Amino acid sequence: MDPPSLRLVVPHFGDRPSYFPLVLRSMARNPDVHWLMLTDQPVADPPPNLEVRRCAFTELAARVKAHFDFAVSLETPYKLCDFRPAFGEIFADELHGYDFWGHADLDVLFGQIRAHLPVEAFEADKILFQGNFALYRNTPEAAAWYRHEVGAVSYRSALATPDAMHFDEWAGIYYIVEDLGVRCWQDDVIFDLSFHRYRTRDEAAGGRDPRRYAWEDGEVCEYRVEGGQVERRTALLVHLQK
Repeated sequence: MDPPSLRLVVPHFGDRPSYFPLVLRSMARNPDVHWLMLTDQPVADPPPNLEVRRCAFTELAARVKAHFDFAVSLETPYKLCDFRPAFGEIFADELHGYDFWGHADLDVLFGQIRAHLPVEAFEADKILFQGNFALYRNTPEAAAWYRHEVGAVSYRSALATPDAMHFDEWAGIYYIVEDLGVRCWQDDVIFDLSFHRYRTRDEAAGGRDPRRYAWEDGEVCEYRVEGGQVERRTALLVHLQK
């Protein structure tokens, strides 16, 4: 049986990280994962698994706004993060035929993505809750989850305010799928580097020892010393923060 097909929608407008060429290389090392990048700037030598569509932010914003029957706020590219749970509807044509769709950031370096998503991950309908990488099963039901309202979590409120509401993460879609009883898979497979600490280290890492991170032969690696020995572990991606 073929592995589930994946496509990640990545809108990005304005300046890119200085290490963007390495981001592209890390994408290329995952040939069985596909990306769709919507951007206002050209991309030199994109890998075969990255489709680049040039458009102005105003063009994409108009398309997103036209999808809803109420006034939404989308005045800056950063606000697009709150619309990510609706990408399954908004980009239904571009996602047709894929088993899972998702979203990702560009301030990341990808490791071996599928190596960190076991078989049981794809038995779920929602995989991971981070804004920098998350997947949804490509069904009409999953594409419409975001419309379910629970407690104070309301897509209308989240999309109508100009503020970033983190609707695509733990403050929004997490509560929705939990209330719906959706099968979810979440594990510690991402190095989310902390901007709260002077030393470079993953937010979730325990202990006080220094860590070093590298991208080696297509893998994202963390090195630390434990009991006088160098310990190495890998992850799906490393989030470098802005």
